[in-house]
Amino acid sequence: MQTWKEAKLLAEGILDCKKRGVRCALLTIVSVRGSSYRKEGAKFLVTEEGEEICSISGGCLEKGLLDTALEVINSNYPVLERINMEEESSWGMWLGCPGEVDIYIEPLHFDDVMDAWVDALITGEKFVLVKKLFSSEKLLVTEKSIVGSLLVAEEEAKAMIKEYGVRPYLKGDIFFDTLLRYPPVHIFGGGEEAHHFREIAQILGFEVFLHEPSEKVKMAEGSFVIVANHNLKADRLSLKQALMSEASYIGVVSSRKRFLKLSEGLDLDDRVYCPAGLDLGSFTPEEVAFSIMAEILKVYWGKTGESLKKVKQEVTHGIGSQGIL
Repeated sequence: MQTWKEAKLLAEGILDCKKRGVRCALLTIVSVRGSSYRKEGAKFLVTEEGEEICSISGGCLEKGLLDTALEVINSNYPVLERINMEEESSWGMWLGCPGEVDIYIEPLHFDDVMDAWVDALITGEKFVLVKKLFSSEKLLVTEKSIVGSLLVAEEEAKAMIKEYGVRPYLKGDIFFDTLLRYPPVHIFGGGEEAHHFREIAQILGFEVFLHEPSEKVKMAEGSFVIVANHNLKADRLSLKQALMSEASYIGVVSSRKRFLKLSEGLDLDDRVYCPAGLDLGSFTPEEVAFSIMAEILKVYWGKTGESLKKVKQEVTHGIGSQGIL
């Protein structure tokens, strides 16, 4: 699975190839067994000129698959590569994760489905892209339209689009692909850490909005709110507005004693976190912003925030892994 930030980068690369008439291959992880750095849906674009965009691993798989991608471009025929990362790879490296991945490598052809898919990547529109491996059959389902045809998978794709957080998966020879789009982060306050919040959140793939304390803001369901005005009256105004929204997280940058005063008379609930952030020993504005964004990820994925050393299950790093296999 990819974040919207990655998806936009991929889409921009695809559009550039189309504009310049450059042939390219798209590599997609379609199945994972065991542990791997990246999960189903991660993508890697290779052009006939050897340009590389995005990734499907921490760097260990891309180099070894580059020649195969160029062969796919030249032959105009897809291949499915299976890599067992517990065994020594064909390019002479031991890989870091004890798992096995299937990577579908296809020449990228521009048609109505691909054009609509690239548009969805750029806008962040919710979609399900369905492909039949080794076939030209494909289907794109969004909340507004259906492009292409793959009748055997259409009803399943329509059901998927109604659920949030469904991960990409391979069913027989049909791959159902989706995009990880985090809810937006709304930050009330223009202090130094507000800009660090925005910087870190954007690196993580979040869409970020900065607001004045008195600004009336329409927040989508599940949004994350950070209140950091450093002014008692302004913080109270922002907190009051956040409580009336459907935000899933409301973090207030304040001491406990000060928070008692600014929240007096307000109907608080368990969405409110104050002092906001995880206990990381944060001291500088950058560290405070980091700890709060870490807490937002913890809340979003429903995790404990514990050190992975203390987590009993097998764990793996990587987008879409949610930390546990």
